[in-house]
Amino acid sequence: MKLDVDKKFKEIASILDVDGCVSVGPVNGSFPSLASAVLSKNRGVLFITAHLDDADECVAMLQDIGVSVALFPALESEVAKDIVALRYALLDNLHRKEMPEIIVASVPAVMQKTPAVAQVTQMVRRLQVRDECSLQGLRSWLIDAGYERVEILSESAQFAVRGGILDIATAAGEFVRLDFFGDTIETMHEVDPVSLGSDCSIDEVILTSTSVIESGSNLLEHIPDAWCVVLDDIREISQQSKSYFDRVVDTTRLVHFEDIQ
Repeated sequence: MKLDVDKKFKEIASILDVDGCVSVGPVNGSFPSLASAVLSKNRGVLFITAHLDDADECVAMLQDIGVSVALFPALESEVAKDIVALRYALLDNLHRKEMPEIIVASVPAVMQKTPAVAQVTQMVRRLQVRDECSLQGLRSWLIDAGYERVEILSESAQFAVRGGILDIATAAGEFVRLDFFGDTIETMHEVDPVSLGSDCSIDEVILTSTSVIESGSNLLEHIPDAWCVVLDDIREISQQSKSYFDRVVDTTRLVHFEDIQ
């Protein structure tokens, strides 16, 4: 029985395996997600849902069956620094060709403008042990990226300097400590957010800007041309995109879904 189901899914995935965009709904249950999982073995997939909750559920289900998947989250009315960090980090991964098999995004997330491809490297810094890095230059970058200099870390997007030691609470909420020897990062450690004591050593930290930088770009401009876009339910997505566009106060920060299609 399982072999028959697997065969059917492969047949369906071959139908979905087209250049550009294809809709698989409306259908009930997890069928669109499972079909996309099969398709993702041949090419990358951007899976677009109508609702934010649908995107979260799809990511959880794909993770449970072992698919390499990432969520491109939507910015909400109260911009959360960790959501901005997740968006920028994923765009940076795409820029570096370090990408999952499937990216899941709700239609509001896709409609929200992003930095242009050329801007992404300015929004994200990846630091590794033994990197040559000016402490003063990094402090300046953190301030420009919206981080607050404090005496003691207490929340995300803050940093503190003591001699050659730089403590950072990243926009994503990680607490890290960088020890400098001159202009070289000598060691890196996680920091306990309560005691602020050094914990286990790490090899890399990803720092992202907290500022929402926009251009005329959107997520699809960062997606490789070889990928396939799968729409969960085109009718529901169209309705939700119109509803979202109508209720957003500043529509200059959005790309209309018809233009994205």
